[in-house]
Amino acid sequence: NLMTDQIARVEYLLRSLKSFNLYETQDLQNVAVPAFIDNFLPLVKEDYGRKGIDLSVTAAPDAEWVRADPQALQQVLLNVLNNASEAMNGRRDPKVTVEVSRSGGMVRFRVADNGCGIAEDRMKDLFRPFYTTKEHGTGLGLVIVKKMLARMNGTIYIESRKDEGTSVDIELAEGTNAH
Repeated sequence: NLMTDQIARVEYLLRSLKSFNLYETQDLQNVAVPAFIDNFLPLVKEDYGRKGIDLSVTAAPDAEWVRADPQALQQVLLNVLNNASEAMNGRRDPKVTVEVSRSGGMVRFRVADNGCGIAEDRMKDLFRPFYTTKEHGTGLGLVIVKKMLARMNGTIYIESRKDEGTSVDIELAEGTNAH
C-alpha cells in the first residue's frame, strides 16, 4: 500500500532527523581499534550473511588507537556499510572489504565494495541533504556521516566508478593508549 509506504518513509525520515542530533555532544576518547572492530562486526555480519555478501576486515597491527566517539564512529561505519550492501543488490559475487591502516598521525578506515558504483555526474551531489540515489533513501545518510565526522575532526572521501564499485575513506586522528 503506497500510503503506508509513504507514512513509513516519513517516520523513518523523522527518525533520521532526530538521529541527526543524536550525538550533538560527542565524547572524544582513545578507542582501541581491535576491540572496536570486534564489537562492531556482529552488527553487520548477520545482514551481510543473509544477503550473501562476502565481508573481509583487516586492520594493520600499528593502527591500534583512534581518537573518536565510539558510538558516533559506529553509526558512521554502519551507514557506510549499509550503503555498500545496498549497492550490491543483484550483483554477482558481492564483496566488501574493510581495511584499517595508519599513516601520518591518522587512522584510515577504507570500505570498498564491488557494487553498482555511482555515476560521475552524481558524485558532487552525494553530500547534499535529501539527495538520494536510492528508491527508499532519505538522502540524509552521508550528510549525517559527514557531520558526525566533522565533530570528531575526521574526514570522508568517496571514490566511485559506475558498475565497478565504490571506496569510502574515513580518516580520524590517531589516539594514544593514555587514559
